[in-house]
Formats: sequence, C-alpha cells, structure tokens
Amino acid sequence: MSTVQEPPDAPARKPVVLCVDDDPPVLAALRRLLQDEPVEVVTTGDPWAALKHVEENPVSLLITDHRMPEMSGVDLLTQVRRQSPTTRCLV
Repeated sequence: MSTVQEPPDAPARKPVVLCVDDDPPVLAALRRLLQDEPVEVVTTGDPWAALKHVEENPVSLLITDHRMPEMSGVDLLTQVRRQSPTTRCLV
C-alpha cells in the first residue's frame, strides 16, 4: 500500500474558510475576524463563484449568508454538500 507524502520542506496547507455574502462590509468583517486564525480566508459575493471554487479546491468551512439575490444560503449549502461532503457549512 502506497501513500502520498509531502516533501519535508513543503509548506503546510492551511484549512480554507470560504465566506459568501452579497454585502462587502460583511465579507470585510469576516476577513478581519479570521485574520489571526491559522486559516486561509477566501471571500466572494457570488454564490456561483463559490461553487466553482469548491469544485476546484478543498474547502474546510463554508460560511454563507442566508438571503442573497442570486441563490439562498441554504441552496448554496445543499449544492456544496453534494460537491464536497467533508466541507463543514454554516449559514
């Protein structure tokens, strides 16, 4: 049985927190709130961009607004869970 191992000098990957909200000041506040945590924060106001990001990248935690013009937070959460069952979600 073989396993994939990172080279000893490879930088450790930080968990990714994806924040989705159509209100830019809320995204800025979440970024400030998480700036001292050992995570990479990704923000977007577009739920479709968030779905694409989840499809292409590992995401540890999704934080989303409930009411957004293009897609509700619950609908986004449902689609993210289909694409990435290990991603934790918070509305």
